[in-house]
Amino acid sequence: MPSKEQLTGDEAVEAGFRLILSEEQTRRVTFVPRRRDRPRGP
Repeated sequence: MPSKEQLTGDEAVEAGFRLILSEEQTRRVTFVPRRRDRPRGP
């Protein structure tokens, strides 16, 4: 089934990028306040 190969190729790549973006956004949201709590000294 060629449609399945396309789904695992294009869709999988897009899904992976979306997952990474979502995880990065949630990580940034939880890391921003933590970094502010622990400021990096010179």
